[in-house]
Amino acid sequence: MPKPSVDPELAKKIVQIKEKFDFENGHLRPSSENDGGILSKCV
Repeated sequence: MPKPSVDPELAKKIVQIKEKFDFENGHLRPSSENDGGILSKCV
């Protein structure tokens, strides 16, 4: 089965979100200036 292709930019954003998510406590960490405000839109 071929692997689905993933847009590199999208993959980068997904990794950023995963790094920011606190899996132990189940909440997002505060947005930082270098993430493009991506998480401030989620809260």
